[in-house]
Amino acid sequence: MPKERSGKAILIIILVLLLVIPGLFLVVEEREEATSDKVAILYIEGTLVASDTISQASSVRIAKQLDDIGEKKNVKAVVIRINSPGGSPVASQEIYQAIERLKKKGKKVVVSMGDIATSGAYYLSSAADKIVAEPSTITGGIGVISIKTDLSGLLEKIGVRFEVVKAGEYKDMWFYNRPMTEEERKYLQEMVNEMYEQFIEDVSKGRNMTKEELYEIADGRVFTGSRAKELGLVDELGGLHEAVELAKEISGAEDAKVYEVKRKKSLAELFFELGMEKLGEGIGKGIAKVLGEEVKYRFS
Repeated sequence: MPKERSGKAILIIILVLLLVIPGLFLVVEEREEATSDKVAILYIEGTLVASDTISQASSVRIAKQLDDIGEKKNVKAVVIRINSPGGSPVASQEIYQAIERLKKKGKKVVVSMGDIATSGAYYLSSAADKIVAEPSTITGGIGVISIKTDLSGLLEKIGVRFEVVKAGEYKDMWFYNRPMTEEERKYLQEMVNEMYEQFIEDVSKGRNMTKEELYEIADGRVFTGSRAKELGLVDELGGLHEAVELAKEISGAEDAKVYEVKRKKSLAELFFELGMEKLGEGIGKGIAKVLGEEVKYRFS
């Protein structure tokens, strides 16, 4: 009987923790004073993905964070620190649109580029009021690419053959068991061209450049920050500090306090981190024990 009661008590404690932990630890940002002006710093790191994952480059999470900032009256500007080679076209467009919504609410947006901000990362950057990059930042890379892997030669050598039953002429065009037909290649090229034009259209609007000006440099080439500034792709040279100061200046909030936006962690992530921490402790103790016994053996 005591054991049964103990088991029920543990279960109740676990349920209570499941309810309480999200309220305690799912913090979006540092505590802020309700009346003072603020400049928020939001980080985008890694390959852009159009899904709600634990990635710091999830367009779903980033768009939600930007929308949340838009509701904060005392946040006058946002600095988006980007270190990304690009990624999903949809993710780029979703963040671009979120930046536009933020600007419509009167917030100023400055992008601070880190090591790299190319392709889709430049796409979303172009929506900002200002772009700041270091002289050695790699940016640009305006273009769209689609790749299909053809393993038909390898499959033939190892004796693997596919039997395909399909409804729809192009349904299996992405399968790696054969090369593309000319019709499929034409279809894919048309689709890539359409996405390229969307890219050009939005960058043209965001950077106040003509399409003709962009076509001259939008061929997939990447540029240093210094060269990008000469071409009109970047406004200022500098780092995060300079970007923050510029955000204060253009928002008219020179005395604003700066805070970093924290990404929400899901309950699963919290438990995963806790589990990994315990696992690490266990491995550490195991190694220490083995090394201790080895030292004891060698020197006894």
